Amino acid sequence: MSEGLGFPHPHARFAIIDRNTMNIVDEPHLWNQNFPYAYPAAAPNASGVVAIGAHFGDDPSHTLGVLNSTTTPRTWDLVTTRTGTDSPSNNLWGDYTSVRVHGSDPQSWVATGFTLQGGTARQDIETQYLHFREGQITAPPQTAVGLAVEDPNDRLGDGESMWVRGTVTVNGNLAPNVDVTFATTSANLTVAAVTVPTNAQGVAQATLTSHAGLFDRDTVQVTATANGVTSNPVPVKVPDVSVAGFVMLLTIMLTASLYWRRRYAR
Repeated sequence: MSEGLGFPHPHARFAIIDRNTMNIVDEPHLWNQNFPYAYPAAAPNASGVVAIGAHFGDDPSHTLGVLNSTTTPRTWDLVTTRTGTDSPSNNLWGDYTSVRVHGSDPQSWVATGFTLQGGTARQDIETQYLHFREGQITAPPQTAVGLAVEDPNDRLGDGESMWVRGTVTVNGNLAPNVDVTFATTSANLTVAAVTVPTNAQGVAQATLTSHAGLFDRDTVQVTATANGVTSNPVPVKVPDVSVAGFVMLLTIMLTASLYWRRRYAR
């Protein structure tokens, strides 16, 4: 529902129905004075307790909750399962949010949701699957990997180096002692240590070295992977033809030129 009728932001209203009489027994709201809610989903468990999932906030985050029947009026006990870092660039959101009773444990529920982590594009979407019950939510650890290079505008010459850093978070917390594997898209750019563990601040650092010359410039991409999650690629500018290769090519050209000159000079 949109804002209005005394609600400063978009909100949701639920109808709780007695399945025996088909009468509405309650119509609890989901709203907040400071931010909107959208795309709610709801389901009762085997005992008739209602759980919900929804997105909220300007950088959409995901929440799960259970209807508290001990309050008057009844309210939602909510837990944030993941905080989003960005809003979608096209201002579109929705779908892929659900809550269902668990198939083999009907006193609990399963839910899906998603957030944007580290960017505004589709590739920045991170989904999650959660199993929860009253007082307990269990979710698989969520890993995010950030990547930075010393100077993305610099162009490395033959034998020149710069550092590359991968930063790892798990469930939003900096993660120490996690192996980070660095990779490049060209043999012209190598990493001194391919796999590096993160330090106490969740940072792994390695050295990139160019093995190219000064001609026919190229752009190489670098990525970092931890816990099976790969960062967005970062470009590094390097030449893509070595000095040795250029000298060899120039030597061949001069030799061929001299050969043809001598041949036709006779």
